Amino acid sequence: MRSIILTSILCSGICQAMPVPSKGVVKLSDGAKANCNSKKDLYRNKLQAYRIKNYSSQQNGDNIEITLNIQMVQCSETDKGFAFKDQNIFDLFTYKTYRNLEMEVRTKGANILFYQDGVYKKLSQVNIIDNQDLSKITASFNVKDLLTKQKYEQYQNGENVITSLDFSLKRLIEISGNDFNGIYDQNYGGFRIFLEIK
Repeated sequence: MRSIILTSILCSGICQAMPVPSKGVVKLSDGAKANCNSKKDLYRNKLQAYRIKNYSSQQNGDNIEITLNIQMVQCSETDKGFAFKDQNIFDLFTYKTYRNLEMEVRTKGANILFYQDGVYKKLSQVNIIDNQDLSKITASFNVKDLLTKQKYEQYQNGENVITSLDFSLKRLIEISGNDFNGIYDQNYGGFRIFLEIK
């Protein structure tokens, strides 16, 4: 049986729940892939998209901590064509409707939801804090919550196991313009992280 004390000694207090190099962070097939190649994409992505700039994970005994840096992007037309531009998640932005009316969008709040593939039980929900840098998210999990019963037994027997964790962005936005005002939940596509837990 694996001992937390032994693990801590062997790893000098912290060891890695290592990302699996061949897989890393993978976009889920949820129909929410964003493109920025034409004027149609300006409207399709009017409420922006997000990407994972980088992430890391570390293990301390039976606790896994995952840190993500997410970046909002907005599809824009430039003199060279169309491209995504980095945006702060809490910055005011605008988009034009099909009738060429300009709408303003404000973010009232945002969070990252973590859940297990196929189970969809919420493991954690982390609020995104308003700042001018990348939105940095840190979430902690118990190893047992990330593994099936069989994989947890393998882990308890000292084996390395590979598991995955899904997450997605949820944003509360206020849209206003042309005598219209409304508040909506906007859900964005999901990603999956593969981890090797030692």
